[in-house]
Amino acid sequence: MKFEAPFDVEVHLLVDGQYLPEYGDDADATPTPNKQSTYVEATSGSIFSIEVRFGPRFAYHNSDISCAISLDGHGATSRIFYPKGNDFACVVNGVWTSQAGQWSEQKFTFADLETGKGQGVQMCHL
Repeated sequence: MKFEAPFDVEVHLLVDGQYLPEYGDDADATPTPNKQSTYVEATSGSIFSIEVRFGPRFAYHNSDISCAISLDGHGATSRIFYPKGNDFACVVNGVWTSQAGQWSEQKFTFADLETGKGQGVQMCHL
């Protein structure tokens, strides 16, 4: 998913280091410069990462950028990125949690999605 100037930001999902193909959202008939929706197909149980890429026309290089990540409409995590240079990418692999003073990363994982017809289909709404 790409947001054009003045943003010049791309967001993609990766599985095993490979970009997942994105499909348009027919229900999102009026995408705006600030909001777009795409879908990806994935296998249940697959671990995925989120890549945020700041392109050369991004207006705030060398600034701190706060990024909130929502999955399926729910807040998952947030990060502060420091885009340096003209083409900078950050990859988020999961959510960091602390339990009894020990930090661990819970990897992003595709879960089952049940359709009304009882067939499992896996899609993640970006």
